[in-house]
Amino acid sequence: MNENTEIIPGYHYTGYLVFPKNIYKMPGLYKLGIYNVPSKIDIAANPIEVLNFEFYFDVKLFLDTFSVAWYGKSTLLNTQEIKT
Repeated sequence: MNENTEIIPGYHYTGYLVFPKNIYKMPGLYKLGIYNVPSKIDIAANPIEVLNFEFYFDVKLFLDTFSVAWYGKSTLLNTQEIKT
């Protein structure tokens, strides 16, 4: 699938969204928009109606506090959201 892939009603596509591995360092609200997706086509496969999809991702930063015993077992003591 690439930027030239045509999605038409009755078919489906599967793919992956890849986010930067350091996105946890950039908390905030992110939007992914997919626009002009045909929802209805005519007999010649020309779009008659299109839809827009917007997905929002709220990336938050959390701090987990653990207690670590000598024998290696760790216990979660607290989780708190870090406000930026």
